[in-house]
Amino acid sequence: MKTARATESIDDTENAPRPAGKMRNVLRELAETCPDPGKLVELYYWSAEPDLLKALHHFLGLPEEAREVLRAFLVMVADCPDTVNVTVTSAAR
Repeated sequence: MKTARATESIDDTENAPRPAGKMRNVLRELAETCPDPGKLVELYYWSAEPDLLKALHHFLGLPEEAREVLRAFLVMVADCPDTVNVTVTSAAR
């Protein structure tokens, strides 16, 4: 049995699609059909931010009412982030 790298197909068939090739095709399709390619660049930039995906998952896991309150708060302080002071206790409160 042949050991495959991430960019190779596990199948020994020469014509089998390779995962990296499929991903390139998906990315090309996104870039060609996206009405606002700048949003894709922004998404790529934010995807490199440490823990952003984890924070987004936590945010999306909140009840809708809590998300709306948090969203409203973030909009309210967007122009004055220095006015926000947060202290988290050992009980995560």
